[in-house]
Amino acid sequence: MLFRSRTLVTRTDVDLIKPNPEGFSHIYKEGTDLKDYLFIGDNIADKQASESVGIDFFEVNYFRLIA
Repeated sequence: MLFRSRTLVTRTDVDLIKPNPEGFSHIYKEGTDLKDYLFIGDNIADKQASESVGIDFFEVNYFRLIA
């Protein structure tokens, strides 16, 4: 798979937080197939955000809490 670009959208880049799809609008390129996007997250809001724009979701749950 070829990665054409890498963009990171964080909380400070959006006015509306997940599951609102605003963050996706910062990375979407018109004409690009939605199957070319993958949302990686660790909670239900992440999953809901991916579903709201119709892209695949990959759940990660192996993070170690640091006290």
